[in-house]
Amino acid sequence: MEAKSKEFAIECPDNIPKPICEEFISQKSFKPLGGIGNIATCKICESFVGIALDYITKGETVENLNKKILDFCTIFSRELPHHYCFVIAQEIYVKVLNAVQNNETVDTTLCSKINLC
Repeated sequence: MEAKSKEFAIECPDNIPKPICEEFISQKSFKPLGGIGNIATCKICESFVGIALDYITKGETVENLNKKILDFCTIFSRELPHHYCFVIAQEIYVKVLNAVQNNETVDTTLCSKINLC
């Protein structure tokens, strides 16, 4: 799948949800530290909630999840600082894990609760 902006074109990998890829590409001046709660961070959060829930329910190891997060964050390192992306993703994982352990419903509303949407 391919998403384009006026400045450049990027090939979106199959393992990255198209809406997230397109959102990053469409934002010319994405500033994550000043942009908490914008559409891009919201879409990242929503994607990671699904990834984290999938890994938790399948009994995957934290190491496997961290590898998946690192791969994802590396792809978007130009648009979002790698360390920032990784910290957000790990925080989401912990929130999802806590919710699952407490038998709470886990869905994308979690992102609003932690102020990423």
